Amino acid sequence: VNWTFDEERGEILPDLSFVANGRIQLHNELPLKRYQQVGVMCARRSEGYALFMEQGTGKTPVTIATICNEAPHVRKTENR
Repeated sequence: VNWTFDEERGEILPDLSFVANGRIQLHNELPLKRYQQVGVMCARRSEGYALFMEQGTGKTPVTIATICNEAPHVRKTENR
């Protein structure tokens, strides 16, 4: 994950440009928060990945988004 400093907000934020170029598809009506999008990206880049996030922060939506984004690749490569 690349990080950038947002001068307007005074925060260091993850570069989520991967969302804009279509590599990760997100639900339009139920969008993920920025930290959840980072979780999806990290999980997709790894063969195995754990989400050590606090209770109530949305691990289930991250997992569902990861599965939905992996499914087309698995269907194509493994003929499932």
